[in-house]
Amino acid sequence: GKGGQRLLRKKGGLKEVEIVSEEMTEDGNSAIVTYKQHYGDGSVKEDTQKMIKVDGKWLMDIGK
Repeated sequence: GKGGQRLLRKKGGLKEVEIVSEEMTEDGNSAIVTYKQHYGDGSVKEDTQKMIKVDGKWLMDIGK
């Protein structure tokens, strides 16, 4: 997104991404992943991301 890289630098870079939970849909072809982004300055941001299974691989569902 806009200003994302600048924000990362300000926060000391992204240190790790911790998966908090994965919620699979009934058909097993998509999931909502909740994760925490840990930054170099010690701050943490929690976020969710929809993932879809395409040809057996998990991909981020962006654009919808």
